[in-house]
Amino acid sequence: RFLHTMAAKSNPVASFLHEAKNGGLGIECASIGELSLALSSGLPASMIVFDSPAKTRAELILALEKEVYINLDNLEELKRVDEILKARPELVSSSSLRVGLRLNPQIGAGRLEELSTATLTSKFGIPTLQYHDAILRAYRDHPWLSGVHVHVGSQ
Repeated sequence: RFLHTMAAKSNPVASFLHEAKNGGLGIECASIGELSLALSSGLPASMIVFDSPAKTRAELILALEKEVYINLDNLEELKRVDEILKARPELVSSSSLRVGLRLNPQIGAGRLEELSTATLTSKFGIPTLQYHDAILRAYRDHPWLSGVHVHVGSQ
């Protein structure tokens, strides 16, 4: 299943988030503030994606408890979520657990290299060229991983 989203930061107004939802779009939250806005606006968890590149343990726990979709930006976050789920097995048994990895396909820079997010040195996502085997192991070793997020660039 695919969920197309719009970034909450593009228009962080509750009524606009509802209009996006009514149009069939999910809401992508890149910070805990955006996640809190989406949750407090009454958007269903199934329409919210938490994509922050630097999630704290507390933020991960909140997102897991609220059953929003989480994209893990790096292998350290994967380890953190694994530790949380081992300590909180009731979260794993939830049919609403939705967690994926954010992958950097490293396919090159866009027209504006400074804004590109899919280069060899991008700060977003797990680089697929360097971590190919680790990515495959992650999905094999963590059956609760169920999604993939690929951002091929901006501009």
